Amino acid sequence: MLGSLLALACVAAPARPIAVYPVHRPAGASEAQAVALRRVVEADLAARGAQVREATADAFASCERPACLLPRKAAHPGEGAVVLAWTGFGEASVLSALVLDDRAAPSAWSTAVPVAALADLPRAASALAAHVGDGLGLPPPGERRAREEGENTIGLALKVGNTLGSFASDAPALSGFNFRFDLEVDYLAAASFWPFVDLSLVLAHDAHGQGVQLVPVLLGAKYVFRPGAILRPFAGMALGLNFLSESLDAGTGSGDSFAVYGMGGLDGFITPNVAVLGEVTANLNGLEASGGSGVLFAVGFNLGAVVLF
Repeated sequence: MLGSLLALACVAAPARPIAVYPVHRPAGASEAQAVALRRVVEADLAARGAQVREATADAFASCERPACLLPRKAAHPGEGAVVLAWTGFGEASVLSALVLDDRAAPSAWSTAVPVAALADLPRAASALAAHVGDGLGLPPPGERRAREEGENTIGLALKVGNTLGSFASDAPALSGFNFRFDLEVDYLAAASFWPFVDLSLVLAHDAHGQGVQLVPVLLGAKYVFRPGAILRPFAGMALGLNFLSESLDAGTGSGDSFAVYGMGGLDGFITPNVAVLGEVTANLNGLEASGGSGVLFAVGFNLGAVVLF
């Protein structure tokens, strides 16, 4: 099942790539004004989920017809292009955009917004960006914000990894690799606050091949930094029980222990709903298999995938 999720993450469509070219401005307009208009358009398109690339080349900055944009198809297949123009200066002017979109027909088109006064330029730039975003089929910004702030309320994570064991006294050492499997269900209570329930299984062996199974059942919460970004670090804590079985030797028996875990990691979102993750967990209070055995399951390293519903 984990393999299926990872395959889904690899083939899912990424955010729409769009290159925004410099504003062709009228005589008398400053470079700072042109850059400010471009920034407004870029920010509005990014808020709608576009992967905006600030194109620095000036080759297309003076495009007045769609034909001058067509050579871009070979160089950047699948990427949309927006060339901004500001015509006129003073109290009356026009902001326009020439758009190349090889995912739709027609593949090149234009749109324009009148500007009654210079003070209206930021509003006009946002209106132009809205026309461009609608034409490119980008989701409305409110829809994207709702998704980031809790429209998706459930997350399902599948993780595999290794738990390192350490020992006190003269107990036998665990092997270097102790397979761990985690199933985690997250509740997206807020963009940055995710309570979760985690069920794990650790299959460990000592140097003589004797086995021990650890089953942590945890309830916790994590704080997600940079919500809405592609890379989202997180940190959290969890409380629960460690259930131990399959004794390492005749002197140890099955048992359970109260557990306190700390964790940290990074989610990398390939799409708004699918991410790959890396995570480190630490058992803050340890677990003794039985009195005097000193068996500790200390640190775990996990890789996996998470899907938001």
